[in-house]
Amino acid sequence: MAMKHNMKKTFPMSQVLSVTSMKLFCEFSKLVEILKFLSNDNQLFSHQLPRVAREVIPYIYRECPGLEHYEFSKEVNVDTWKEILEDVEAKFGKFVELEPIPADDHSIRNPTEELKEMMGDHRNKVIEIDLDQDDREDWEK
Repeated sequence: MAMKHNMKKTFPMSQVLSVTSMKLFCEFSKLVEILKFLSNDNQLFSHQLPRVAREVIPYIYRECPGLEHYEFSKEVNVDTWKEILEDVEAKFGKFVELEPIPADDHSIRNPTEELKEMMGDHRNKVIEIDLDQDDREDWEK
């Protein structure tokens, strides 16, 4: 289900960089938050996040010129991520103001069907669970 946003929102560079680099510089929940906002889609599942990131990255680069060409000076890992983030913040700022991408540039897909497609020949390992209405309401809370 699509969320309705007609406004900009300011995000910390840690969230922005997590999307553009596809490496975590923030909590996972914060990565999901920015992708939901930018895509206007509040029903994203974990396996859909890389696709949605690819959809929104060009829009992030438009709002943060030069970030597209930033090259990490070292491998991102548990020991280096803070130093890298500080370098990016020094060059591009600590925050980026973003707005949702146009609806036509985001594909809202059935998460189960998308997972089956991703699994290819292994799709018989996808187990569908049919929740009754009460379970769905609990799930969406």
